[in-house]
Formats: sequence, C-alpha cells, structure tokens
Amino acid sequence: MFRRSSGGRLLAIIAAPLFTLWLAAPVCADRLILRNLEILNNVKVLSLDEDGVNVDGQGIIGWDQIERGAVGLKQDQFDKRLQDLGGPLFRLRQRLSVGDYVGLAEQAEALFPIYAERNSETAYLVCQATMWSRQASGRPAAALEAYFRSLKMLRGKAGLIGTLPGERKLSFDAATGLSPELEPIFFDVEEAKAALPRVKAAAQDLQTPLPQATFIYVGSLAIAAGDMQLADKSFENLRADNALISDWRVIAPALRDLARGEEDQVIVQIEARLPGMHPFNQSIAHYLLGNARIADGMQSAVQRGVLDLMYVPAIEGTQRSELSAAALYQSLTALQKAGETSQAASLRKEILENYSGAYFGQRLREQINRGEDH
Repeated sequence: MFRRSSGGRLLAIIAAPLFTLWLAAPVCADRLILRNLEILNNVKVLSLDEDGVNVDGQGIIGWDQIERGAVGLKQDQFDKRLQDLGGPLFRLRQRLSVGDYVGLAEQAEALFPIYAERNSETAYLVCQATMWSRQASGRPAAALEAYFRSLKMLRGKAGLIGTLPGERKLSFDAATGLSPELEPIFFDVEEAKAALPRVKAAAQDLQTPLPQATFIYVGSLAIAAGDMQLADKSFENLRADNALISDWRVIAPALRDLARGEEDQVIVQIEARLPGMHPFNQSIAHYLLGNARIADGMQSAVQRGVLDLMYVPAIEGTQRSELSAAALYQSLTALQKAGETSQAASLRKEILENYSGAYFGQRLREQINRGEDH
C-alpha cells in the first residue's frame, strides 16, 4: 500500500474544481465576429457552405455579415469561403443598397455561377443582382436567365423579396410569371443566340407546372435567335384562360411573321384585336403593327406606322425603356428614309438623352461613334 504525500493531497484538492470547470465548459466552442461589430462567443457552428455559417440556435449567417471567426476543425474551410465569398457578397449588398446596378456587374457575374442553382437568401441576393446588373448594361436576354433563377426561389418563398437591401424590389405577376421589368420581346440577335441555351435550361429548372411566362419569354427569345422550331413549340403551351397570356396567341404568330418579313400578315393579325388587348400587351402590339406598316415604304403607311410606334414611348416612357427605345429608333429610321430630317433629329435627341442604356440607345451611340448618319 502506497502512502500519498501531503503534496499529492494538495494537488488533488486544487485540481478537483478545475476539472469540474473543464467538464462544464462548452466543447469546441466557436466564436464569430460580425461586420456590425457584434461578437458571438461560445456558439456552435453546425455546418458551413456557400450560403453561410449554420450556427446552433441562430440559423444561417451569410458570409457577407461575417468579419472573422474561430471555428475549430472547420477553420480552413471557413477561412477560404470567407475570403472567396465574404468580400464580394458584402460589396454586392452595398451596391444594391445604393442602387448602383451598373456597378454590380463585377461581383454579380463572379458569384452567379456559384449561386445560380442554389436556393437560399444569399442565392436570391446574387441572382436578383445579376438580373438587374445585366439589364442596366443593356443585356435583357442574359438578364432573363437570372430572372428565371430568381423566380424559382420566389415561387417557393415569396418572402425572399423583403430580404434585399435597398428600396427596389422585383415586380412580377405571381399568376403568370411575367415581369413588367423584363420586356418579353428581344432585339439583339447575337445576344439572343448566346443566351438562349442558358435561358432554356433555367426555364426547365423551374418547378412544374411551368409559369406561362416561361413559354412567352423562351418563345420570343427563340424568334430573336432564329430558332423558329423552339418558338413554335413554346407558344403551343399558351392557355386562353388569362387575358395577359391569351393575347399572345395573337402576338406570337405576328412576332414570328414579322421576323420572316411577312408584314401583311402582321397587320391582319394585330389590327382587329389590338383595342381589346391587355394594356401591357397593347404597347407590344403597337410596336409590331408600326414596324409592319413602315416596311411598306408608302408615305401614308409610314406615317401610320410611326404613329403606332410613337404610341409606345408616349404611354410607357422610361418605365419600359427597351420597348420605348426600340419604337423611337424604328421611327427615327423611317423618318430619315422619308426625308423628315427635323422630326428625326428630335427623336435622335430623345433616345440619347433618355434611353442611352437600352439596346437601341447603345446601338445609336455606336453608329454615331462610327460616323454613320443617324
């Protein structure tokens, strides 16, 4: 039998409460410091991924909210994701807060491939920012891909709209999926061709039943890209039980015929139905009808066509900048050909002053820079 020395007894007396405290302390306690200077001590990080850090009892904290942290065995993963995602997401949120949609592009385009197929608050932030940045840079066809990604998340959780920083919130029709922010008619052939495969994939990824807007947007984009087979296939799905959608059973073939150079058919299809169309669709119908008429070349037809085209900016203005700019540009071209230089000059000024960011505004500026007569 061994006798315990007095020193051993003293060590045991001191160690006992320390051992008790060690047992009571949190195991692998984590610590996060947020950008708003809030410190989360003794928390437990359950997991982390592209969407953020999942903290026990608090849910997911986005990377854009985190300044730094200590997370035990997950430290290497944490540091890498915070470095790769935290800064870009924070800058994206800041630009959205102040409405700098052109300035969003660098961060949005870098992050979009990472978040396009995810479903989270962060993913919605990125996809919505990508849509608006592409629109602001005159790329509506590319913006459509990001819109479909955003729409997929909003159909499952409409409250995501309220999580965006800044005053702007996406406007869309929940029943059909159409958005007044995104014109269902496209003008840039090369952009349409480049965007179509990705837009089609994003549309197919939406939950069934697919919103009627997907058939309109994809069909219209396919016409711009010259894929008439896909356009016809898309438009076959349009229903007649919604006024906003049923008009497209007339507009769609007119859009296709105009692309084929069959202007007389467009006039026949649109003219009689136009007065009864939904106001949103009336402007598109006026645009198609105006283009069909000015193609005739006769002075009386051109004058009537310009009146149809001018209906669009008069009613819609900058609220539908792509369509208004297109109508003004086509009117400008028609008036120049007719020798109406004074009126043409007024329209030229209007486009440059109020629609410079739209596709036809950019096209006009490029023509001016090349020294072409416009």
